[in-house]
Amino acid sequence: MAERIYVMNEGGSLEPLTEKSSDTEDILQRLIADYPELLDGEQIRPRDPRRWLVVTREKGIADAPDSGNRWSVDHLMVDQDAVPTFVEVKRSSNSEIRRSVVGQMLDYAAHATETMGVAEIRRDFEAKYGDNAEDVLHDFSQSGADGDPDAIADAFWDLLATNLAAKRVRLLFVADRIPDELVRVVEFLNEQMPRIEVLAVQIKHFQGATLRTLVPLVIGRTAAVEPKPGPTRRARLTMEQFYEKPAAASRECTADGAEQNSCHRAAQRLSQDPRTRQSLHQPRASGALEKSSSMSGTNERCRFISAQTVACGIAWRLSTSRSISSALAISRMLTYS
Repeated sequence: MAERIYVMNEGGSLEPLTEKSSDTEDILQRLIADYPELLDGEQIRPRDPRRWLVVTREKGIADAPDSGNRWSVDHLMVDQDAVPTFVEVKRSSNSEIRRSVVGQMLDYAAHATETMGVAEIRRDFEAKYGDNAEDVLHDFSQSGADGDPDAIADAFWDLLATNLAAKRVRLLFVADRIPDELVRVVEFLNEQMPRIEVLAVQIKHFQGATLRTLVPLVIGRTAAVEPKPGPTRRARLTMEQFYEKPAAASRECTADGAEQNSCHRAAQRLSQDPRTRQSLHQPRASGALEKSSSMSGTNERCRFISAQTVACGIAWRLSTSRSISSALAISRMLTYS
């Protein structure tokens, strides 16, 4: 069933607008070319809304350097950060919107980043805007009026070249209705390709007797803009840092109450003992060792990874055994990165 929205006119009457599909893909493509703001940049990045500059329509893409074009993407755009943006438009009634369009866009991205040069893109841009190209780019970059237009243009195209070399591009699937299958693919690609932003933009058309309304909805923004952080690596400690920060080392111990205080005090005692220093200067295997130990009267775990946590682990043993020699024996068995 088609959706419906209502518009209230000045006289207080309601005019119903009923959803309808785009008559042809060309009409939707021309809408995007004439009104790129339909690719709602604020939905894509609310804190830093994207602005679009159309470079060209039906941009050819070669499958090898110095060869003829094999494909053409519906629109090539750039945003204010000079990120190349490939836009492919499909009607929801086109079966390609579910599967084939994904392969198309991956072909475009894989080959364009290898075969498309910034000089070629700049020529297309200047061919589209003619004598106004410099002013258009200057206004788009929102630079100060006193800025050197040539310097602004060179800096922008240099940034675009950097993005291309880093394969930092954006893929936008546009349709009057985005199917669930494509939504899942967009989210999956965003998880797997951190340098490439993949989004779908649904532009619904509502038609009334006298009015036409276009309603964009960006799909996949959360996965694209808020990627999960990758694994981080602990910094290596010098021996001086290790000895100077026994309190920080002891915080890695997750014991609470009396056990935590005991761990802290033991770490301080152990770091000051000359036999500890001698033991820790002995050769150790590289890599990280993660261990866990049950604490008396609790089910808490004490994890030692890196030099800081080695100190905590040794200190806990010391606090329970009350034996420096036992702690030294443990320290010889532990490895840390």
